[in-house]
Amino acid sequence: MKIGKENYPGFVMKPLASGMYYGWEPNPRQRKAGWKSVKLDAPDLIAALGLWKNQDEKLTRWKQGGERPREVKAYSAPQTFGAVLDRYEREKLVALAESSQRVDQTQLNYLRDWAGKQPLQWITRARVRALKLAICPDADRVPRLIRDGVRDIPGHSQAFKLLSKGREVLSWWNDHPENSQPRANPFERFDLPKPPARDQLWSYEAEAAFVAAADELGLPSIGFALELACIWGQREADILKVHTGNWRQLTLAELDMQRDLHDALASDRGPDAGKVMGFSHIQNKGRVRNAVPIAGEMRDRVEARIAQARKRAADAVKAGQPVPIGALNLIVRDRTGTLTVQLPGSATPLQRAAAAGGRAGAQSRHGDLTGTPWSQRDFIEKFGQIRDHAAATARAAGNEDLAAALEALEFRDARRTCVTRLANLGMSVPTIAAITGHSIKTVERIIETYLVRTAAQAGRGIVALLGAERQRRADAKKEGSA
Repeated sequence: MKIGKENYPGFVMKPLASGMYYGWEPNPRQRKAGWKSVKLDAPDLIAALGLWKNQDEKLTRWKQGGERPREVKAYSAPQTFGAVLDRYEREKLVALAESSQRVDQTQLNYLRDWAGKQPLQWITRARVRALKLAICPDADRVPRLIRDGVRDIPGHSQAFKLLSKGREVLSWWNDHPENSQPRANPFERFDLPKPPARDQLWSYEAEAAFVAAADELGLPSIGFALELACIWGQREADILKVHTGNWRQLTLAELDMQRDLHDALASDRGPDAGKVMGFSHIQNKGRVRNAVPIAGEMRDRVEARIAQARKRAADAVKAGQPVPIGALNLIVRDRTGTLTVQLPGSATPLQRAAAAGGRAGAQSRHGDLTGTPWSQRDFIEKFGQIRDHAAATARAAGNEDLAAALEALEFRDARRTCVTRLANLGMSVPTIAAITGHSIKTVERIIETYLVRTAAQAGRGIVALLGAERQRRADAKKEGSA
């Protein structure tokens, strides 16, 4: 029963001729285990809820394997895989960052479709192997293919993510205090190596081609988002949420009182001439605070977008309207005009009529989305269209290498690109961490994923070795002549 905002499972009250009856009723599962209805002898609701609490504590002890009435069977936790997935979502998934929840939820949905209605005993190593082969037919050949340099093995990444999530869920359930029957985890050692980390980089040529294609298609905001990500090294979700409030002055004290650094970063033009300006925000995924100065041409472009965002908000206020959510975001949808969206064939007549303002048989809805925040789905879709256009343009110009490189690139590669460019400039690990937002303690481990070894790095190493060798010979020659 729900009283106010609080829920009291099993609590019942009903008026009788002799007065108000208070009691506790077991649910079907509890009744099947042997629990009986209990009358709560109390003069009023407050006292009855106190007795209900005592009964609820008995249930808790029963679920934890503690004492129970003689006629009640030992607690048996839900043993279908779907029930375990439900518990995992309620108790573990909700504690993750929103972006991680979306990624994990996809894997959980696949696992539920596969065996959600089955008892846990149904999941065996043989069935896990069959699942692996269904997703990745070449699973048994993956180690050899990786050694041979093959990277994009069909189904490899999907199978690894799914089986890893299955292993994590059952491991979590085995350690759960309410699980009185832990069992061997059939997902353990599923014999599929981790897919190699992506090593794609946005070359300056590919970045310029993408930005040009974005401008041609009337989507400059997405080109700007890529350029900002290559400079700042933030994830897509953080880039899309940057707003005017994230832009602030960075003081001389924040720059360790280095006047020369301050003067190099300050601008002599714009609304904040003479100041060092940059972005300060808390990362959506790791909740790490990040403050980075922005200078040069990129600062001019950022300030122009800030002016546009503030004008959008001011126009809304001037029109007597509330400021739309996301109006102050720097990266918003470009001019869309009247947008027509075709309804799916499965739409009901009522949905079609509602979409057309009541005209039966209509197939679309209309709206101007200019200046509104990008949804992740739309951003990814438009990003792909721009990338395809850039690749087609390069191919038409006879640059097949650039076209192939563009087709393999994704927005997330910009984060790796930023780290690699900084490393190639000789920046230290703490400097890279300060820009990308990684913690100092983990940046050396993470850099193994994000830093791609390049010929330029190797070349600088060889030059250093040759220089050291020349110096050694020169020193030896001097000693010999002496």
